[in-house]
Amino acid sequence: MRSSAICALIFMISSILISCSKENLNNAGASGTSSLIGSNWAVVNDATSESAGASAPASSSNYIGKGGDYFNFTTYGKLYWSINGQKDTATYMISGDTIKFKAAYIGGQTNKIDSAYYPSYTISTLTGHTCTLFNKAIVFNVAGAGGPVLTTINLKK
Repeated sequence: MRSSAICALIFMISSILISCSKENLNNAGASGTSSLIGSNWAVVNDATSESAGASAPASSSNYIGKGGDYFNFTTYGKLYWSINGQKDTATYMISGDTIKFKAAYIGGQTNKIDSAYYPSYTISTLTGHTCTLFNKAIVFNVAGAGGPVLTTINLKK
């Protein structure tokens, strides 16, 4: 009786360890991000504003999505996207409410994977039908002036 209880306990512990050791590339359960993964998202808009510092005026742009613009976050950590007829692929990783991207080139050379995940976006809104990605980067020009570049990408199913 005692040996069968020990065997059952060992089986349960090993089952738990085996199931927990599988790495989920996207942390799909974190912060409800599983609804982001595995389906096409239409691009609503991609807005960018840039403050170039005191010596230059601020600038902004707002691309309004067209039919055929999409983001597709696959379950295998690949993002396929198309915006305004330009298509590309990136590797992504989700941690909590942050999604990071890895480009498929280094210094303009294609077919090489950059080892750094950059840029990173905050998933500021995520429902079953809408998603908002936000990025804030600081950019400096040659003269040393610069400022924040804010990017907001709105997606919908």
